Amino acid sequence: MVIVRTLIHESEVSLMKSDFVSNVSHELKTPLALIRMFGETLDSGIVTDEKDRQKFYGIIRKESE
Repeated sequence: MVIVRTLIHESEVSLMKSDFVSNVSHELKTPLALIRMFGETLDSGIVTDEKDRQKFYGIIRKESE
């Protein structure tokens, strides 16, 4: 009985670790994707209006925080 409980506990801990890593990965990828997108847009020279550039820089700064 003790072995069965230990196996169940280990399985639950393993699942919790997997969920944690998945959530952390998702939370990091989302802002990084936005930073990259706005950075590439600025780098391409498509945005010529200074007000829009400042808006994009603000978004990059906010997402990096």
